[in-house]
Amino acid sequence: LLILFFSVRCPGCKSRAIPFSKEMARVFPELKIVGIHTKIDKADISKEQIEGIRQLYKIPYPVYKDREKDSYQLLQAEGTPHWILIDRQGKVDRSIFGSMPNSLQRLDYSITELFQRDKPPSG
Repeated sequence: LLILFFSVRCPGCKSRAIPFSKEMARVFPELKIVGIHTKIDKADISKEQIEGIRQLYKIPYPVYKDREKDSYQLLQAEGTPHWILIDRQGKVDRSIFGSMPNSLQRLDYSITELFQRDKPPSG
């Protein structure tokens, strides 16, 4: 499971994180992805606005609203975008803040590694 904490008010979310997550959904169709919109300032947006963003950006996975930042705080996100990669046993495999150096490369490598690790041996 890949969780993306994002905000429609976050430029990096719209320009890097959402396109990257769409690519991961294409490359790894078995990867479950969930977007969680997190309020990063006082401005609140409605479920309808979130659905409008999902349609505008053609996001192919469900997007939920984290009204009080409960999920954000529980998973110790550091800002937006923030990625949480959860393994098949339900444990956090990686937690990557999108503003960290090489965050998308690290996430790409982590997803690839996780799928290779979980692949049954051939033969």
